[in-house]
Amino acid sequence: MAGICPTFDIFETNGTVYAVSEYSPGGTLEEYLAKTGGTLTWDEARPLFMPLLSTLGALHRLGVWHLGLSPHTIYMNQDGKLCLRHFTLPEARQEGRDVPATLEAGYSAPEQYEPMAELTGAIDVYGMGAVIFRVLTGAPPVEAPGRAKNNGDLLVPAAVARELPKNVSSTLFRALQLNVSKRVGGMAELGELLGAEPVIGQMAQEQPVGWTQEVAARKKRERRQGRSKTPIFVLVNALALLLVAAVVTAFILNPAVFGYQPPADTTSTTATTLDTSPQTTAPTTPTGGGVPVPSLIGSLIGDYQSTEVGSGIRVFVAGLQYDDARPRGVILSQDPAPGADGTQNQVINVIISAGPASFAMPNVSGWRPDQATALLEALGFLVTQAPTPVYTSDPTMDGLVASTSITAGTMVSIGAKVTITLYQYQG
Repeated sequence: MAGICPTFDIFETNGTVYAVSEYSPGGTLEEYLAKTGGTLTWDEARPLFMPLLSTLGALHRLGVWHLGLSPHTIYMNQDGKLCLRHFTLPEARQEGRDVPATLEAGYSAPEQYEPMAELTGAIDVYGMGAVIFRVLTGAPPVEAPGRAKNNGDLLVPAAVARELPKNVSSTLFRALQLNVSKRVGGMAELGELLGAEPVIGQMAQEQPVGWTQEVAARKKRERRQGRSKTPIFVLVNALALLLVAAVVTAFILNPAVFGYQPPADTTSTTATTLDTSPQTTAPTTPTGGGVPVPSLIGSLIGDYQSTEVGSGIRVFVAGLQYDDARPRGVILSQDPAPGADGTQNQVINVIISAGPASFAMPNVSGWRPDQATALLEALGFLVTQAPTPVYTSDPTMDGLVASTSITAGTMVSIGAKVTITLYQYQG
């Protein structure tokens, strides 16, 4: 079957089972990405993944699930196509079984960490969503138990968001839902959604605009098309467009990598308000309709599938605020206040956390300079390039980032200056 790395023989000797498979000159997908700058654009990734999705769909129809999808179990074969390896017993893909579990942080679905949870094809949907997300952004999502506990969000770097078709971003958001019932319905549907053409054109063709204007424009288009709900993911992507110029763009990385550790007590916060003067709040519908305004404070903005909360009440992100105690995306305040008398069409303006004002320097060694610069600028760095390169005898590293003036992992503040040094091949 196309999409599965051929296995020629399986035999046992000296108490060990061996499998003889076709040689994959491209190595694992992770190794391939390391040679191509760390990420791919969707235009580059789409032809690689669509055949693989078809293969997984065929396997699912036969009742076969992989349950261990990651850049380390997907290989690049000799004809430049992706193929699957490392099928194993289902019991080895779940915690609490008799067989030791082999799970990979960021790619394993939350139900794989629950001993009594049912193993289904939805796990492969989550895993494939995580793999594609890593390919596009350079990092996997936060490990599932950490997301559930720490409200890990699903935001992408602004540079990626601007180029990503709307159907791809919204589909990945659905594929990575922690709740199985809210996840994309199956591998066939995942392929159809990712393969569909965007309804409102390519984001790459749109000129960057203020995020409030973008939200308003989208709402106007949706009313014209007869839709009543706007995915909250669109609001989050619009926020990323604002953050690229001045604030930290949220990245799907473990908060610990960026220096965030959830405090034991989050009853008090240390906050710095961002400059949100270019934005305005949504017009608030006069109260008096007898509909109590719900409390959204403390919840994650990404928890909402749409801007509609209930009884026609809608949410509008009015601004961002640095907060050393609350993770990115958590709602800090709202207007009108919880319990106020609202109407069927009430609008709730909310301020959400932008996370800590300081964070850890990411590791961009081996990245293409344009991608590294885009990420660092999105995070708030002032980026320059060193005039003198580091010479290398490896031609595959020519032109890639060799080092940064700030060591990866160092805690820095927004606006820090960083210099990147590139490799130069010298044969």
